[in-house]
Amino acid sequence: MLGFAEKLEWKLRRKDQEDDNDEIERFCRNVGVSRQVFKVWMHNHKNISSSSPSMTGNASSLTQ
Repeated sequence: MLGFAEKLEWKLRRKDQEDDNDEIERFCRNVGVSRQVFKVWMHNHKNISSSSPSMTGNASSLTQ
C-alpha cells in the first residue's frame, strides 16, 4: 500500500474526477480493502512515511 500511495503522490481525488479511478479500484480489490479504507490508511500514514526512513519501514510492515 505504501508504494501505491507514493505513486499517487498521497492524493486521492474524488471518484467522479479521478482519471486513475480504475487503477485505484483494481488495487483496492486486489489488496482486499475498500477505497474508503485505503483513503483513511493514506491519511493516517502520509506524515509517518515522510517523517523519517525508519518510520517508513514500520508503516510498510503494517500492510504485510
